[in-house]
Amino acid sequence: EEVNRKVCSTLLSISSKKADVINEILNALMDIYGDDDCHPNVFDSLNVLAYFQQTTPSFKRIIQCDAEQASRDEVEQWEETLHNSSRFISYKKG
Repeated sequence: EEVNRKVCSTLLSISSKKADVINEILNALMDIYGDDDCHPNVFDSLNVLAYFQQTTPSFKRIIQCDAEQASRDEVEQWEETLHNSSRFISYKKG
């Protein structure tokens, strides 16, 4: 649990306005916490759901800004992560 807490804290502390970085952070967190049995107390105590609720709308705007300098494949991947993030929020809210 201590390792999970450190990894999660590190991911949540990364401040970036780059779509590719946010994409990787959101995907990593969804991979870690997609299973309800994976450290739910860490998920709750570090407010991971709130992070998703705050980051997802800004990620959409960042995608729009970064899309001009990105390949179509990158943009599609970011949009898929955005969609999955919205679904993840709904799933975690129950």
